[in-house]
Amino acid sequence: MSHLRHSFFICSHLYFDTEESIITCLQLIFIKSNLAFSDTIIQSSSIDKFNIFASNFILMKKILLFSSLAIFLNSCTVEVRIDGCTDPAASNYDPQADYDDGSCLYILGCTDPLADNYNPQAGLEPLNGCDYSCDVVWYLTVSAAVFMDQWNIDYYHFFLKNENTSFGSLGAGTAYSYVPDCTPQLDASTLVETFSWQGNYDSSAGVLQWEAWADDGTNILILDYESDEIVYPNECFAIGLSSKKLNAYKQENKEKKRREIVK
Repeated sequence: MSHLRHSFFICSHLYFDTEESIITCLQLIFIKSNLAFSDTIIQSSSIDKFNIFASNFILMKKILLFSSLAIFLNSCTVEVRIDGCTDPAASNYDPQADYDDGSCLYILGCTDPLADNYNPQAGLEPLNGCDYSCDVVWYLTVSAAVFMDQWNIDYYHFFLKNENTSFGSLGAGTAYSYVPDCTPQLDASTLVETFSWQGNYDSSAGVLQWEAWADDGTNILILDYESDEIVYPNECFAIGLSSKKLNAYKQENKEKKRREIVK
C-alpha cells in the first residue's frame, strides 16, 4: 500500500503535464498493483472504474494547482497609495486620495449662507469674515405716549450707543397699540434702520446697543433709556419703547446723576 501511495505521488509531482501522461502513469500503477489489469488485457468494468478514478485524480490535481496559484497571486498584491488633498472644504479636494500630502488649497471667504457676503466657493473663513445685517424698527407704545405726557416730553431722540448723531425721533402722537413691521411708514411713526455687524458661521448673532434721549423743548437732552439687544441675520427686529421700560430705567438709576447732552 505504501508503494502505491508513493506511485500516486510520482504521478502528481513529476513532469506529467498532460492528461495523457498522467493517465499513462496511472495505468502503470494499476497494472503493477493488479487493481484493474491482468497482463495486457483489461476487463471492461475495470476500465470504467479506472477512467472515473483517473478523471477524479486529474480534477484534484487541477484544483490543487489553481488553489496554489490563487494563494501566490494574493500574496503578491501591492496596495497603491494615492496622495492628494483629502479635505472636502479645499478647492483642490481629491475624492480618490487616501493620504493627505499637505497640498490642500483654500479660498478665503464667508461660508455662512445667511451672511451678506456669503461665498459658496469659500472653504476657509477668517475671523469676523462674514458681514451680517438685519432691519430694526423702533416705535412708541401707547403707554409710552402717556409717560411722555406726564413728564412733558415732546420727543424721544434715538441713538446708537457711542454715536453722536441721532438716527431719528418719535413724538407722542405716533404711538402704536400693536407691533409694526419693518416697512417704513409714510407718516414717520416708526424708525426703521438696517443694522450691520461682523461675525462668523458659528457666531452670527449681533449686539445692538441703543439709547433713547428725552427732549422736553429745552436745549438739553436727558438719557431716559438704554438697552443691548441680541439680533439675528436677515430678521425684522421690533423694539417698542414703553412706560414699563422707562419707569424701570428711572428706578434703577435714581441714585445716579442723569446723563445730559446739549442739542
